[in-house]
Formats: sequence, structure tokens, C-alpha cells
Amino acid sequence: MGGRREDTRRVHRVPGVWTVSEARSSVREVRGPRRALLCLIPAALAATAETEARAAPLEPPRVERTHGLATLRSEARLPDFSGRELRARLRRGERTALETPFALTADGRGEVLLRTARLLLPGRYVLEVTAPGTEEPLERVEFALGNPEEARAAAQRMHRWYLVAARRFRDLAAALERRGRWHRAVAERTPARRGEMRERFDERFLPGWEAVLRMARMDLATYQRRLLLPPRPRIAELLLRLVPLLRARAEVWATAFDPNAAAPGPAAEVEAVAEELRSLLPELGSLTDWRAGPLAQPESRPEPGQRFRSLLGVSVLVPAGARLHPTTDPGERLGFATDGLEVRLRAEERPDLEDPDALARAVEVSAWETWQGYKRLSSERTPDRGLRLEFRARVSGRSVQAVQRFLFPPGGRRVISLLVLRAPGSPYGEQAQAIERSLRWERP
Repeated sequence: MGGRREDTRRVHRVPGVWTVSEARSSVREVRGPRRALLCLIPAALAATAETEARAAPLEPPRVERTHGLATLRSEARLPDFSGRELRARLRRGERTALETPFALTADGRGEVLLRTARLLLPGRYVLEVTAPGTEEPLERVEFALGNPEEARAAAQRMHRWYLVAARRFRDLAAALERRGRWHRAVAERTPARRGEMRERFDERFLPGWEAVLRMARMDLATYQRRLLLPPRPRIAELLLRLVPLLRARAEVWATAFDPNAAAPGPAAEVEAVAEELRSLLPELGSLTDWRAGPLAQPESRPEPGQRFRSLLGVSVLVPAGARLHPTTDPGERLGFATDGLEVRLRAEERPDLEDPDALARAVEVSAWETWQGYKRLSSERTPDRGLRLEFRARVSGRSVQAVQRFLFPPGGRRVISLLVLRAPGSPYGEQAQAIERSLRWERP
């Protein structure tokens, strides 16, 4: 009650400088003349004032996250611009965002508040202050979100996302070129099938291809909505540029089946974008992976009773009396039926997989995704480092039992498979075994 009132004022804490309360408590502990207090307090206040005078014109922002919003809060001290309205913005690399006005008081102070509902990844950013109508910053301060380990992890995740997205567009470009060239080549080789090839390309291939392209574009749109100032924005720009280029290329191929239409040349604009993407994402592989490749060339029709030698370097026996089926897409290299068996030789490009073990794992996963009612009966690696699957599934509404033998080239990147289908419960007879055994490399 009658004691001395304690000074409750708060003075900004500066490392190495006492506050008023700290000075008083320290003096109480020193058994000396009372005038020591009169000496220490002015010195502490003078040092605090001098430190504040030397404070940075723009403080690194503090980041607060509440209710789905990220707020960057900073304090500006710009006495030369007292009373004026300035603008603050966030920069990463060559890009800026969140440009927001703020006002300075008569003593040149102002609070900077930048808000966003989008995600800011860990990494280094720059807060800039500019005057209206100018681009050159008056003041700027660099700061980091997250620690270095978090920044590295975020950069790695973005790199993987970019790579997966780029590979998706690469596969779309290659599939379009492969299908277009294969269907046109079949139409020229067999004019009676020209209408069929046009219908298969326009009505069976293109709708599914366009659906995948739309999904790829939607993934990019989601990425743009969710992230603010992502790293390496040039990659996203190039991916977005591919969308209209691929659509235009699809229109070129849709008109290529007219009898007098010239064969389309290389997709030069698509390949130019692909080349720049490859410089930014070296794992994207060769530019040839964006092209039609050897699967775009139709196979020659074999004769029953002879060995079929594929352009891809494999061969298989076609039994005497077999009924050959016309192939309907670039992946189907041969099809025939004999004695209750349906046999298909297929090929698939896998440009990102070179190791046989990785290819074997990939085709096993693909089997679960491809076959309706898939039930695996056995799976074993073969002496040639291939794979043999036996399974049950449903094909065109009927139950079948299948043996599928896979070959992987020495350099990987492609899968060749021989599929032998038979009725469930029927024996895997001598002829089926002979066909399977006849599959071999002629030229890996």
C-alpha cells in the first residue's frame, strides 16, 4: 500500500542493452551509492534510442497462419517518405505477387501486411517496397520461410512433380504421333481399311487422348491455384504452352486420312518446347521419346506355318492353319487364333524404365489395372530375365484363362509380351506350349 510504485513501462529489448526495470534490479543488487541508479538509467535509455535509430528501414516479415490465410507482417521505417502511400510486394526470382498499398505516418513508420490463401513453400523470398508508378524498389529485405532442410525437401518435391507432369505430356505427344502415323500407314498400305483407320483414330483414340490432356491441364490449373510464387516457374509455363500445341497437332492428324492429304511433318513447335523442358529437367530423357518411334510402322502380314519376325527384333511361330486377325493399333504387332487359343503379340513403350526388375514390377501392377476381374494364378521370372504370368480375367464379357510371357530388351524402355488366351479349365496343351517356347529375340 505505502510502498514505492513499480514502473510498469515496457522498453523494447535490445541485446546487450538494459531495460529500465533491468537497470533498477541490477542496481539494487549492488551495494553502492544511490547515485549509481541516476547514472545507469539515462545511459540505458540513450543506448536504446540510439539502437532504434539504427534499425533497418524494412524488417524481415513474420508469417502468421490463421483460418486458411498466411499473413506476412513487417514494419517499415522510411522517414524520407513520411505521410506517403507506398506499395509492398513479395518477390521470388523474377516473379512478384501480393502487391499491396500501405501508408506511412508522419514519422515515417508503417505496418506492411500481405495476405494470401495460397501456399508459400519453404525457401528464400524478398519483401520489397516501391513507390506508386515505379518498379524499382525503395527498400528490400530477403528472408527465409522454413529452415534449409525444409527448403531442400520442398524443392525436391516440386522437382518430382514437374518431372511427372512433363512425362505425362511427353507420353501424350508420343501417343498422338504414333497413332496418327500408324493408322495413316495402314490406310495407305490397305486402301480398303482407310475408313476403318479414320474411325479408329477419330472416334476411338482421340476422345480418350483428349480426356487425358484435359486432366493434365486441370492438374496444372490446380497447381497454379494452390501455390504462390513456386520455384522454377518457367517449367510450368512450358507445360501450359504444350496444351494448345498438342490440341492443334491433333487437328492436323484428324485431317491426315483424306486420300489426297499430305503426311504431316514433324511436330516442330511441340519439339521446341520439349527441348527446353529437357534442358530444365535432364531426367526427361531423349527428344526421340516425344516422337512416334518404331511402333508407328505396321508389321508385314505373316504366313501361317512360318515364323513371324517383328520389326522390333522378336519372332514367334504362327502355326499352320492359324487364322490371322487384322491388327487395330500400334501396340498390337500380331494376332491369330488356332485350336481354341487366341494369341496376341504386343509391344509397349516404357521410356522411363531401363532395369528389367523395374519393368517386371511395372507390368505386374499394370496387369491389375488392365484386366477386368483379374486373378493372378502364378508369377515367375524367366531365365532370359523376363516374366511369366498366369491369370484369370474377363475379356469382352467372357471368362478366360491366360498365360502372358514378357520380354525386356537389354536396354529396357520397352515391353514385348505374348498373350495366350484359352477357355477356363481347358488344358494348356502342346500347341500352346510350343507357341510360348517359340517366342525369342532375333535382334534385341
